Amino acid sequence: MMSSSIGCTHGVPVEHLDYSYIEKCTDAKHLEKILRELRSGKEGFYPHLITFCESHLERLNPKSRALWRENPAATAASLPKDEWSQIVSEMKIWEEETKKSEASLKRHPVCDDSAPPVRGSKCFIPLNKVNSKLIPEEEKNTSKCAFPPEYPGCMKAEGHAACKGLCLALCEQKLLLANCEQDKGDEAFRTKDFEEAAANYSRSISVLPSVATYQSQAEAKINLKHWHRAMADCQHMLQLEPGNKNALLCRAAVYDHMGEFQMASEDLRAVLKDEPANAAATVSMSSAFDEKVSERPPDQQHDSRRLFIHEAGDEEGNSSQEKQPTGESAAPQQKVFSSLKLVCL
Repeated sequence: MMSSSIGCTHGVPVEHLDYSYIEKCTDAKHLEKILRELRSGKEGFYPHLITFCESHLERLNPKSRALWRENPAATAASLPKDEWSQIVSEMKIWEEETKKSEASLKRHPVCDDSAPPVRGSKCFIPLNKVNSKLIPEEEKNTSKCAFPPEYPGCMKAEGHAACKGLCLALCEQKLLLANCEQDKGDEAFRTKDFEEAAANYSRSISVLPSVATYQSQAEAKINLKHWHRAMADCQHMLQLEPGNKNALLCRAAVYDHMGEFQMASEDLRAVLKDEPANAAATVSMSSAFDEKVSERPPDQQHDSRRLFIHEAGDEEGNSSQEKQPTGESAAPQQKVFSSLKLVCL
């Protein structure tokens, strides 16, 4: 027992701390134990052996937690001057926007401080006392129902103003919450965590729907290959803002992935009709044409139409010239433009 405990530390025998054994070992878990033992320095400090063990473990399991390294927090000295100044300016802008939103919420409180709380009251009143105190004697004796009193116009105006202020405060709270969820979704999208991004965008839409949030959610669903859900988001965008260019481009991309090339080309044509210089639509249209041509049979891939322009005054022999010309005899009579391709998607 003593010899086995001396030659083994934390489940790793000393004989395993060797180049030959590490090179032949194929158990990633055991290599992690060897690496921890080498990093502890209990058997000595061997930097080359540690590097060799890390490289071999990386080949077996690149995502091993033993290979993770703790990076210190970024400071002004560790970053370039331009990048640090950009971070500082963005933080100042965010701080100012947060202070403005908090000040606006304080100016329009949702609940009145003088109003009693809805829940949490520890007071208890028996039912018999409630009936005797709350119901006046006059109402107990009378069986007729009393008409509601008519309030003066000033009281009605005050009520409308209070309701308007409450609605404004609720709208500001909704906007703040929706923007917060959208920012979280954008951060997740940048890190390519599309599941988390789609969940954050969905929460933002449930609070306050907008075209921009629907577009971001559609892009996340496209990256997740959820074509039908992305199509639903595009339809919502077009319902909120009919003819939106980004919605049409996004829906064209979904149609393209679903194999509906005709529907995709219609959306692209709709975008190019309003914006002929739209770069995204032009590139998508040209790529769609190339894919369509590549799907045709080889004998039809270079098919082109010829446009014939007849010279004025050549009325003789028109019946023979209406046929397709062959050879060099037809060249003086007609001008041939063979480079005109008709895109029919």
